[in-house]
Amino acid sequence: MDTQFIAAAGTYLVMSKLALNEIHASCTFGNAPNIDILASSSDGAKSIAIQVKTAYHARRLKGRGEERKLHHLEFTLGHKAAKTNFKNLFFAFVDLDQDWDESPTVYIIPSKFIYEYHEGWVDDVSWLRFHPEIGEVEQFKENWSLIKKALKHKIKTSP
Repeated sequence: MDTQFIAAAGTYLVMSKLALNEIHASCTFGNAPNIDILASSSDGAKSIAIQVKTAYHARRLKGRGEERKLHHLEFTLGHKAAKTNFKNLFFAFVDLDQDWDESPTVYIIPSKFIYEYHEGWVDDVSWLRFHPEIGEVEQFKENWSLIKKALKHKIKTSP
């Protein structure tokens, strides 16, 4: 499948899930560097950026025979993205799960986690990928509460 359509499928899937979670969002359609989606609180007081990374099939197995089981995910990730650590930037890693006949899965991961994961070796490789073991990212699987929490704010009242 053409990578342009894979990327579009991932972005629109994330947009759909944001809407289902009652989060206001707008797709940048390539008009904002390194940002695919802007999301905001309902009153517009807080906003976050989301970079979407999509794989046709990210899940990888390890072992043989009865010992063969799900081990890790594989996503392509640029050097610039791996070096970015902004409080209001999240990555949405979308696994379309096309080899598994299952629904796509989205991992909502703060940029700080991505930055720390690659820190120290990001510049030592020419092709950078994000290959976390399943246990490392299970906490982020379909965890839309991370975005909801980032968009919450306390309204200051005058004294």
